[in-house]
Amino acid sequence: MLKSERMIVSKGRKLFSRAICAGLVWFCLFTAIFSLFNISSSASEGDEILEDIYESYRWKMALEGKDTLQSLIDNSFCESPLNGTNQNYILSIIQNPTISADFSKYSASLEAALYEGVTSEEGIFPTSLQKSLATYYIVSGNTNIRPEVLEKALYKTIGEKGIMSYVYGLYMMDVCGFDEASFTREDIIKELLNLQCKDGGFTLAGDEGDTDVTAMTLQVLAPAFLKQSDYYKTAFESEDGAALYKDLTSCIDKAIGFLSSIQGEGGDFASFGTYCSESTSQVILALKALNIPILSDERFKTEGADLYKGLLIYKNDDDGFVHSSATPSNDMATSQAVLALTAIYQDSSQEGYDGKIIPAEDFRIQKKAPLPLRIIIPLLVSVLFIGLGVFRFIKRKKAIHLISALVASLLFAGIFSALDIRSRSSFENEKSRVILSSEADTGIDILFSINADTIDQGYVYPETSLKVSEGSTVFDVLSEVCRLEKIQLDYEKNSVYGLAYIKGINSVYEYEYGDLSGWMYRVNGEMPNIGVGYYKLKSGDKVEILYSKNIGRDLE
Repeated sequence: MLKSERMIVSKGRKLFSRAICAGLVWFCLFTAIFSLFNISSSASEGDEILEDIYESYRWKMALEGKDTLQSLIDNSFCESPLNGTNQNYILSIIQNPTISADFSKYSASLEAALYEGVTSEEGIFPTSLQKSLATYYIVSGNTNIRPEVLEKALYKTIGEKGIMSYVYGLYMMDVCGFDEASFTREDIIKELLNLQCKDGGFTLAGDEGDTDVTAMTLQVLAPAFLKQSDYYKTAFESEDGAALYKDLTSCIDKAIGFLSSIQGEGGDFASFGTYCSESTSQVILALKALNIPILSDERFKTEGADLYKGLLIYKNDDDGFVHSSATPSNDMATSQAVLALTAIYQDSSQEGYDGKIIPAEDFRIQKKAPLPLRIIIPLLVSVLFIGLGVFRFIKRKKAIHLISALVASLLFAGIFSALDIRSRSSFENEKSRVILSSEADTGIDILFSINADTIDQGYVYPETSLKVSEGSTVFDVLSEVCRLEKIQLDYEKNSVYGLAYIKGINSVYEYEYGDLSGWMYRVNGEMPNIGVGYYKLKSGDKVEILYSKNIGRDLE
C-alpha cells in the first residue's frame, strides 16, 4: 500500500472515530435532557389538557385496581354512589366529549342509595341528598324517583344547614327543573344575596369571603344570571324580578372581583390561608359556569401564569392531584381537578370535538416503561462512552478523550440525581422516635386507632397496642402511624386549633360529607377541648381518631 493511501486510510479512521465520539456525546446529551425534562413531542394545548384528564382517570383506576374506565364506573362508583368525590368523576366523564360510557348500572345504584339514605335511621346529609339527586337526573335524564326522596329533598333540606344547603338546593332545582319546593328559586337567590360578605365573597362563617364557597355560589347563580332557562327568562320580566336581577348582577360582579383580587402569583388560589388545588378547581368551574373565558380573561391571569398552570402546580408525578403542595395525591383533589380540566378543555375546544371517541370499556391504563429500563439506557450509553474515552486516552495520550469520559460520567450522575433513586428499604428501615419497640425499657403503652365507620369505610388503622415515647402528643403518634403505614395525612401547621389541624386522612377530607363533617379525636371516650398537637398522652390512654359527619354528634 502506498504512503498516500495509508494516510487516507488513517485519516478515514480518525474521522470515523471522531464521528462515533461525537455521536455518542450528542446521544448522551439527548438522553440526559430527555430524562431530566421529560421532553415529549409537541402537542396543542387542547391535547395536553386532554392527556391531563386521561391521566387523572388512570390514576383513579389504578387507585381502585380497575383495568378499564367502565369497570371503575360499574364497580367502585356503584359501591359508593352517594360519595361526592365519585360523583365528580362521573360528571367529568359525562361532560368529556372524547369518552362514551354506560351509566345505567350506576344510575340504578344511585337511585337505590338515595331511597335507602332517606328512609334509614341514620338519614342522609342535606347537601349530599341535593347533589346526589341532581347527579341522578344528569345520568338518568329523569326525576322519576320515589316520592320519599323527593319529599325529603324538596321540603326538608333547603336552608337546613346554612349557606351550602342553599347552594346545593338551587343547584338541585335548576338541574332537575323543580319549580315547587319549600323555597322558590327566587327565594333561594335572595337568601344567597343576603349572605354576601362586604368584600364580595361568600363564606361558611365569619365576615371574610372564602374562595371555595364564593366560587361554588357563583356556579349555582350562573344559570339565573345568564337566564339559561325559560323559567328565569319569565321570572325576571316583572318589576320585582327585574330588581332582583339587578341585585344579582351586582352580586356576581362583586364576587368575580373578589376572586380576581385574591389569586396567587402562581395562578392558584387559597382557602382559609392555604393554597390548594380544590380552590383553584372551583374558581375554574365558576368561570366556566358564567361563560367567562377561563384562560384568556385578564382578571384571572398573573405574570407568567393562568388558572391552568395554577392547577398543574398540584399535579404529582403519579398523575394524581394533591390538596396542598408536598403531600401525596388524594382522591378528593383529583376528582375536582379532573372536573376543572374538563371545563378548561371544553372552553378551549369551542368548535367541538370531531376526533375518535373512546368507549369507556376500552379505556385502559397505559403501561409505562419500568424505572430500571430508564436507568439502564443512559447507563449503557455512558459506560460505552467512558470506555471509549479511556481507551483513546491510553492509546493517544490526549486529554480531550479523558475530558470526554469525565463529561459522560457527570451526565450519568446527573441523570441518577434527577431520578432521585433510593431503595425502598432505606425508607422502611428509618427508626421512629415516637413509636418504640414493644420490648423497649422506656415509653408508655397506649391503644390507638383511626376509624371512618361513619362513612362506611371502617378502620383505616385498627385498634393497636403501641409503645410510644413519653411526652408524645396525639398528633405525634398519628403522623408516625400514617408515615409508617403509608396512610395519606394532610394537616395545617400552626393553626388556631393547635400545633396541627387535621384536614384529611386516607384521602377523606373535612366537609366532604357535609358542612359539619371532619376528623375528630377521642381519648378514653371523651373529646378533649384542645388540639391534637397539644394533648400529651399518658400510659393506658385509648386514642381514637374518628371521622364525624356532624361535629361529633354522630359519634356519641
